[in-house]
Amino acid sequence: GYKIYLTGSNAEMFSKELGTKLTGRYLSIDVFPFSFGEYLRLKDKNLLEETDETTVKKGLLKKQLAAYFSQGGLPDYLHYNQPDYLHQLYENILYKDVIVRHGLKNGRLVKELTHYLASNIAKEISFTRLKTLLGVSSTTTISDYCDYLEKSYLCFFVNRYDRSIRKQANYPKKIYFSDHALARQIGFRFSEDSGRLMENCVFIELKRRKNEVYFHRGEKECDFLVQRQSKVVAAIQVAEDLAQKETKQREIGGILDALKTHSLRAGIILTQDHAGEEKIKIYNTTYTITFVPLYKWLLEKNKSTLEFTN
Repeated sequence: GYKIYLTGSNAEMFSKELGTKLTGRYLSIDVFPFSFGEYLRLKDKNLLEETDETTVKKGLLKKQLAAYFSQGGLPDYLHYNQPDYLHQLYENILYKDVIVRHGLKNGRLVKELTHYLASNIAKEISFTRLKTLLGVSSTTTISDYCDYLEKSYLCFFVNRYDRSIRKQANYPKKIYFSDHALARQIGFRFSEDSGRLMENCVFIELKRRKNEVYFHRGEKECDFLVQRQSKVVAAIQVAEDLAQKETKQREIGGILDALKTHSLRAGIILTQDHAGEEKIKIYNTTYTITFVPLYKWLLEKNKSTLEFTN
């Protein structure tokens, strides 16, 4: 008794606008590129079997994660492996879903903006600075263009956490892309910077798990805060390599600052390879920092335990 319409274009309507046309008569489901688990199901599903983690299996999982960073999670690209697919997809999104749909006359500006954003994933950006860099007279123009890009699901802008919505709007934001391989195709090649790829991957996984995500900046910085029902329930830091003492102290310092600020007692640092746990006592409070390799966190089946909710 239902009528089902399938459409391959966003040219007429985005899901966020369905409410004005189909009030109470639709269910919106966001579909993201393949998760790491779905990627493995395609490439080597034997690695998903629940067996003891041998040195060989660990090595294979890390190898596949590196390939996932390189290839991304877009199904058609993974299936057909056509070099031009990502570029064509980007062109279609940019021109059909952004430029044509919103009647933008300056296509060059939109392209330059997207290139800059893709070259700076996991970094803070401000609309004022973008206005200056791109030679635009109005910050509102940059804000609108970024909003169009986000509505097309090409990228996401994450707010710095603050109880004041007005302050959130005025702070710089962090930029992430829906697919890390697509971001590499669009922007300046930063294949050496796998730490930023890790962070982008974690953000999309948090979105896939339907979390409300912010970043923390107080005395120090923490990559992700997870909020549920108006309360921060988890803090997550992403660190590629903790071999250097200074790096480890910096990453722990950042997550401790977030834990103290939001009255949390436990946090997680996602790493390339390091696993373990440290308890740090500050005055009369003990904080637990758990180090988890990224591939384990991405494949964890019990999603409720992943953020170490207090």
